[in-house]
Amino acid sequence: MAAGKKPKRYQFASSIDLTAAFSSFEIEYLTVSESRVIAIYTQSILNIEVEDGSLENARILDVEVLDHSSRVGDDDPTDLVQTMIGQISRSTGADFREIR
Repeated sequence: MAAGKKPKRYQFASSIDLTAAFSSFEIEYLTVSESRVIAIYTQSILNIEVEDGSLENARILDVEVLDHSSRVGDDDPTDLVQTMIGQISRSTGADFREIR
């Protein structure tokens, strides 16, 4: 089931290494460019673009759910993204806020 929602933008209080955070949670990802990855998180496919920095030095991220599995239960794709961003925040020690 395609999610079809607009990307959510998140800003971290300090720079984070997104690829290291993914590795620490064993999140599979494909690097598309210095500022973009496609990630598989809880049977969902996410497009993540860094708007400020790079994958290893990110401050602002746009996160879009490209596909959300209905087998995950009744998890809302937006809740799923917020859970992932929260995990990244806790693992890196960098607070975040949604800015769009």
